[in-house]
Amino acid sequence: MIASIKQKKTIPVFLVALVLACFAISRSVQAAQPPNVQNVNEFNTPFQREFFIEIPPGLNFGAADVAIPLDKTLVVEFVSVSGNFPAGEHPIELLFFANNPFAGRATAHLLWNFQASANDRDVFVASQQIRLYGKDELDVFLGRDVSAGRGVMNVHVSGYLVNTP
Repeated sequence: MIASIKQKKTIPVFLVALVLACFAISRSVQAAQPPNVQNVNEFNTPFQREFFIEIPPGLNFGAADVAIPLDKTLVVEFVSVSGNFPAGEHPIELLFFANNPFAGRATAHLLWNFQASANDRDVFVASQQIRLYGKDELDVFLGRDVSAGRGVMNVHVSGYLVNTP
């Protein structure tokens, strides 16, 4: 069977269209990925700490802190908390205080969720993405509504340290 003249011209036109389409796709991929973008996280030091805060009977607050190295600014990005209190007691607030080099003293509040009850203890959790900048020291403050029994809380803080003058 002999191919007609129309069929012979169609194949080169199709190949030219295919080559042009491939070229256009490769150019759009290059445009989506600029070559001179710097990943700022390469130069930051990861930061992760766990705080154990205990509130003894008779008190309705507890606190913990961590020193931030000189010439560094702490950027807190995520916080997760789990702990328990005697049945009927509730955490009121979990505050993070930091000396912010840009805006003075900064605070962040977390939202609590009741998780379960077991052995006359109520379990609460909180997990939240935040943005908090701190210099010198990060303070964690935990408050509750009743001070009858012992309350305990594990606080996990994640972020990174940035070099600052």
